[in-house]
Amino acid sequence: FEDYIVPGPEISVESGNFSEYFTVEITAPRKGLEIYYTLDGTTPDKEDTLYEEPVEISEQGTIVLTAVCMDQNGEYSEPVSAEYKVKLNMPDMPTVSPDGGQFSMPATVTVNVPEGTTVYYTWDGSEPGEDSARYTGPIDIPEGNNILSLVAIDKNGMKSKVLKCNYIYYPESSSAESAETDAVSG
Repeated sequence: FEDYIVPGPEISVESGNFSEYFTVEITAPRKGLEIYYTLDGTTPDKEDTLYEEPVEISEQGTIVLTAVCMDQNGEYSEPVSAEYKVKLNMPDMPTVSPDGGQFSMPATVTVNVPEGTTVYYTWDGSEPGEDSARYTGPIDIPEGNNILSLVAIDKNGMKSKVLKCNYIYYPESSSAESAETDAVSG
């Protein structure tokens, strides 16, 4: 009698709440069985996705992975399911030193990059993104009155809040230097 009952598959990740994307392996309890699965909670059959490699859980929300085994006679096991509630955490916002100010000599901004993220920035006050300049080391403060905007983006594409800092850099006036030079040479 047991030869006619198709055993259900095993799902490697149990139901739960998750704050990052992950992969799930589905295994058949014996050789000769195919595994079919769905991600919407419906009971799969051979018209659904044939399991061939680990399943990527790569979207937020509630995902219900349901899988069945099918034998060579087309008989199915009872469905096995796992429910995943995926809500990614927003990464921490980057911090900077100095965090703004007025400068008369050339200066740089150093960014503290939150772990597991990449920081991108703009100097024109616009919202930074992955197509903006990437922080790789201290940034020279450009001349003028500028808004530095920074965002941290993690491997899942989640963005931190945008940090905006005002830097005012006007080099010491060259007319004062030339007046000193004239006085010395005169």
